[in-house]
Amino acid sequence: MDFSPHCIYADDRERSSGIPEMLRGQFQMSVVESRLAIGDYWLGTGIIVERKTINDFALSIIDGRLFRQILRIKQRSESAVLILEGNPVRSLAVDMHPHAFKGGLLSVALDWETPVVFSESAADTALLLWLM
Repeated sequence: MDFSPHCIYADDRERSSGIPEMLRGQFQMSVVESRLAIGDYWLGTGIIVERKTINDFALSIIDGRLFRQILRIKQRSESAVLILEGNPVRSLAVDMHPHAFKGGLLSVALDWETPVVFSESAADTALLLWLM
């Protein structure tokens, strides 16, 4: 898929988050929804964004999915970002030791050289995508 610099490509499974609609409505962005092979959002600047809730992040560490996803993104683009949505202190409902959670964050940032950005909510994530 060729990137248009004025468009965000959103995985169609992100529709339920409300983010694609917020990008269209609040930020007047052009959003194309389709099934993306990797990542959740492809920005016209070439950045691939993986969005995870705090609980999905924890579960993806446990089941090994996280690092496979980051590997596939890094094979496609050097410009990758992981957005973590929610507060890990208050909203983590998965039984995971805090050290394992922090180790996962550090591995993504240091081993995989992928920035991790925290977001408070879907609306905050939409704002971050618009700013990127």
